[in-house]
Amino acid sequence: MIPKKLHRIWYPSLETFSCSTPYSIDEARRKLINAIDDDDEMKGKIGHDQLTISHTTWYWGRSHTTTFRGSWQETPSGVILEGVYTNLAFMSLWFTVVLIIGTFSVIAGVFSLISALITSPLQQSAIQEALIFMFAPPGMLALGTLLMPFITAHQSHFNPTIKQLIQQALK
Repeated sequence: MIPKKLHRIWYPSLETFSCSTPYSIDEARRKLINAIDDDDEMKGKIGHDQLTISHTTWYWGRSHTTTFRGSWQETPSGVILEGVYTNLAFMSLWFTVVLIIGTFSVIAGVFSLISALITSPLQQSAIQEALIFMFAPPGMLALGTLLMPFITAHQSHFNPTIKQLIQQALK
């Protein structure tokens, strides 16, 4: 079981966004499609029920993509668009994979260490390899845990661009 504090770092909650407009769904879709067509860095699929808008930015020489996934809800006074930014999915997947591989690696390291100590207690290289199996995955998780809050803040920095595009288009 992952402690709650680590769970919040490894799997940060998705940032939500909601916007209401007096337009119908078709009018709001048309306005968003026009706004996306006018912006070279934006791409999107805007359907009658759901929409996906991506914004690609070059930051420090690297491409960074932020994605907003939302759905329309029709109300008597217009339409409400609600959704979440999904730019952190890769990092959470990375932590999950490292956790799974790391668990197996630590188990393999323990058995390798026992085997090395039983078969040849004087052979340093076998013991060193076993210790690497045991301590490398926890070290990677610790490093990732230290870096994740900074990565989250960096990626969330790009969310207002999509928010601003949506708000301007649906005014």
